[in-house]
Amino acid sequence: MSILSRFFSSAKHDARSEAVILGIAVDEVTRDCPFFDRNNSKVSVETDVCIKYSVQRQLGREPAQWSFLQRTRNEGAQYAHGYLFASSCGSPSADLERLLTEIAEEWHGEHLEFEATPLEVSAFWAEFGGEQMVRRIHGYLKALAQA
Repeated sequence: MSILSRFFSSAKHDARSEAVILGIAVDEVTRDCPFFDRNNSKVSVETDVCIKYSVQRQLGREPAQWSFLQRTRNEGAQYAHGYLFASSCGSPSADLERLLTEIAEEWHGEHLEFEATPLEVSAFWAEFGGEQMVRRIHGYLKALAQA
């Protein structure tokens, strides 16, 4: 194993350990992930492996199911940095709208998408940035779970 691959393996282990300490469920999943061209003007969606971090969601939040995906304006993105809110259960509440706007304005460049079911909120990402990034995503998840 090369030094570089050991470094990345160790960083992922540290990130996952931090996630577990924070009470986040961690899974490796296969799903449709966005891949952008060099100038972020076009996205292709391809099946790939990514990491899913999940926390329990406060019951009774509306809409019951939603997705916050990275796409381009051409694909319908309504938020900064190409985020698209999708739900067959209605529009985001005022609190959820505020949080999604904040996330979209803060986050750009790396894969990070969110989905909610009636029971949990999940983040899907490329698992980079170590423990500090895990804490940041945990903050997003906690806020989204209560919105």
